[in-house]
Amino acid sequence: MANAELAKAPPISGDAMFYWRALNELNSDRPPSFTGMAPIPLGSILIYADFLGLTHEETEWFVRVIRSVDNR
Repeated sequence: MANAELAKAPPISGDAMFYWRALNELNSDRPPSFTGMAPIPLGSILIYADFLGLTHEETEWFVRVIRSVDNR
């Protein structure tokens, strides 16, 4: 994205930024695929949630959000 386009982009709220950063980090864990972009593995999401120190309830929500955003 060009700098001019970034300057016009709406700001990302703090909550959304948390998930955007997580999704950005988790993108590198996608397995190779010949049919497009493969989903982020659940194991990778759970490991990242543990790294963040999320509780069980927070992890359930985190998985739900990441999976719904990742579902293209």
